[in-house]
Amino acid sequence: PGAIGLIGFADAAAAKPDGYKVVMATPELLIAPYLGIGKASYEGFVPIARINADPSAITVRTDAPWKTIEEFLAYVRQNPGKATLSTSGNGAIPDLAALALEERAGLKFTRVPYQGEAPAIQAILAGQVDATVVAPGALSAHVEAQKLRVLAVTSSQRAPEFKDVPTFREKGIDVAIGTWRGLLVPKGTPPDILNRWIALTRKVVNEPKYQETLKKLNVNSIYEDGETFSKVMKENDELFKKLVPKLAASTK
Repeated sequence: PGAIGLIGFADAAAAKPDGYKVVMATPELLIAPYLGIGKASYEGFVPIARINADPSAITVRTDAPWKTIEEFLAYVRQNPGKATLSTSGNGAIPDLAALALEERAGLKFTRVPYQGEAPAIQAILAGQVDATVVAPGALSAHVEAQKLRVLAVTSSQRAPEFKDVPTFREKGIDVAIGTWRGLLVPKGTPPDILNRWIALTRKVVNEPKYQETLKKLNVNSIYEDGETFSKVMKENDELFKKLVPKLAASTK
């Protein structure tokens, strides 16, 4: 842990490629180089599998005047910079998702970064901001308690726990960005060792107890093979290459 994962990423990248050191990668592995920090690159690893993907979501209080994402975006468009949006931190995935939404929809929010998801959610519950952008799973309890309303998610498909909530792509806005977790080993790991990790990962992901545990944690379980995961990282890298410099400019 430490430095948004960069200490662990660097340690794993420099490890002997013998299969005994595996890294749990997150999008920060791709973001860090564009922030000018960290030495590890996703290109220094071989992917085993992606095992999680969670979108961000635009969420408001149930007593807010906006019942749909169209109503909220119309308000933002008519009042540039007036709508306040809490995020889980400057440069965090939800913050980048909000920036991507601004870029793709021609909008202007006032993004308010907090130190993590919990404070960002507390801010919306307390009425300190108009909306929040965090992973929808983190909001489940408050949505069930009818305190919050999820308006839209930043994923290519609807979130399993909020099947009635549309994606931005359904609304004609090409924003699909979220957090994820995947397993990587250092480049040069022998194919037979890599294949053992692939087989083990696939087996564990399909175990009911594993699925049950992630569900309790509000973490969305998926399984994507190494080839698919590699494509995801490359696509994300191209997106972050464009977004992160704009993020830095927007916070000056």
